[in-house]
Amino acid sequence: HRNIIAGLRWLAHGAAPGDALFFHFSGHGAQQEDPDAADADEEALDDAIVPLDVQQEGQITDNQIYELLVRPLPAGVRLTTLIDCVVPCSCVDLPFLCDPRRGWLQDPNPHHVECDAICLSAVPEDEGALTPQRLGELRQRPGLVTSAF
Repeated sequence: HRNIIAGLRWLAHGAAPGDALFFHFSGHGAQQEDPDAADADEEALDDAIVPLDVQQEGQITDNQIYELLVRPLPAGVRLTTLIDCVVPCSCVDLPFLCDPRRGWLQDPNPHHVECDAICLSAVPEDEGALTPQRLGELRQRPGLVTSAF
């Protein structure tokens, strides 16, 4: 957890126009309740990555990754992220999502950024509801990006 947080800070620190940055995470992804959800009646979930020491330190949410890595980057910086998790997880809270069936979709609660950021991740074609049984089935497979090649 601490090493990932430190790495995110290191990557964003001192970035200047013309820089090209790359962040890659292969491991477990998860979702957790969003404590900052605007509507308490509606269940809102944060995507998260799961570090090795999750039991002691907790997950690293998409909000944390956005604040540490994406938001600080100035215009002219190119950030490419590759998130390879079994559980669908994008983890950078960008304003648009490309759905192969529906094209470009805007997130209903987007974070617009000055930098040029893209996140490559995957969702299983048969995603369905992420019930505990479904999550168990997904965890038996390799990372979605890894298994695409």
